[in-house]
Amino acid sequence: MPITKYRPKDIRHAASRAAIGVLAALALSATAPQAGAAPLDPLAYASLGALNLGAGQYTLLTDGALPTLRDAASNLLATGWYQAQADAFNPKAAVFSFDAIQVAAGAFVTASGANPLALLSRGDIGFAGTLDAAGRVGGLQGAGAGGRGGPGGERGGNGGGGDGEAGQGPGGGQGGYACLGNCGWGEGGAHGGAGSNWNPARFPALAYGDPAVVLQGGSGGGAGGANLFGSRPGGGGGGGGVEFGALGNILLSATALLNASGGARLDGLAVNAGGGWGGGLLLHADSIELQSQSRVDASGFSGGRITFLTASGPVAANTSGVSVGANFYGHEGVITYGTLAAVPEPASALLWLAGGSALLAWRRRPERPERR
Repeated sequence: MPITKYRPKDIRHAASRAAIGVLAALALSATAPQAGAAPLDPLAYASLGALNLGAGQYTLLTDGALPTLRDAASNLLATGWYQAQADAFNPKAAVFSFDAIQVAAGAFVTASGANPLALLSRGDIGFAGTLDAAGRVGGLQGAGAGGRGGPGGERGGNGGGGDGEAGQGPGGGQGGYACLGNCGWGEGGAHGGAGSNWNPARFPALAYGDPAVVLQGGSGGGAGGANLFGSRPGGGGGGGGVEFGALGNILLSATALLNASGGARLDGLAVNAGGGWGGGLLLHADSIELQSQSRVDASGFSGGRITFLTASGPVAANTSGVSVGANFYGHEGVITYGTLAAVPEPASALLWLAGGSALLAWRRRPERPERR
C-alpha cells in the first residue's frame, strides 16, 4: 500500500492556511454584532459617519427590512441594523451608530415601529431637540382602536362590543367587562410600576424589565367594556424603548426632550379605558449632563423605567426633569443611577490572534535544506 510522505514545509503551508482561515473567522466574529444585552457598544457596529440634525421634522422607523432615518421630504439620511436580544416581545432592537451625534434645538424626531431604538455614538451626543417615542392615545368610544406604542412599546386594547380587549405586552392591562360601573373599566398596563387596580373585578399587571439588561417599551392599556351607552374606548399605547449610548459624553440642553411616555387613557360614557405605561430609557456614557429645563419622560398610567450609567455614577446638574410619574390609580416607575462597566475585550479572540501570529511567524522561518 503506497504511503504518502509530507515534508516539513508542506506541513507548515497547510498549518498556515488553516491558521489564516481561523483568524479570518475570528476577526469576523469579533467585529460582527452578537446577540446580547444592553448597553450596546458603539464600536461593535460600522460607523454611519457624523449625524447633524438641524431644525425640522425627522422620522425614525424601527421596523421594515432595515431601520431608517428620513427627513421631512422623505430623503433617506441613514440606514441602521437590527440587533438580536433575548426577549420574546422585543426580540431585536433597531441600531444606528455614528461617529458623533448633534441634534439642534427645533429638531423634532418622531420614532415609531415594532422594535426599540438605540442611537449610539463613538464620540459625544449633544441633544437640544425633541425625540418623540411616546405611546398614543386610544380611540374614542364606539369601537375605538387601541393606541399604538412607541418604538418597541405595545399597543392598547382595541374597542368594540362585549368585553374590552387586553392591552398588548408582558404587562398588558386587562380589558373591562361588558357591564355598567367600574367593572367595565380597562386596566392600565405595567412596566416600571405595577398596573393600576381601578377595576375591582380585574387583577393589576406586574412590573417587569430592566433597560440595562434588555431594551423594552411599556405595555398597552386595556380597552373599556361595552355598556348600555355604547361600545368601549380603546386603551392607550405603551411608551417606547430608547437607548442613548456614547463613548464620550451626553449633554441634554435646556430645550431637550426625550419622551417615552405612555398614551393617555380616554373616558367613555360611564366607562373608562386603561392608559399605556411609560417606556424604557437607557442613557450611558463617560459622563451625562442634564441642563436646567431638559426633560427625560417615561411617565404613564403607571411609570416606566429610566436608567443612567456613567463612569462615575452621578449625573451632573438637573434631574428634576426626569419623570416616571403615574396616574392617581397607578404606580410610579423606577429611576436608576449606576456605574458603567468597561466593555471587555474578547479575550478568547485575542488569545487566538496571538497564537495565530506566532504560528505565522514560525511559518516564515527560513527553510533548511533537505537531507537526502
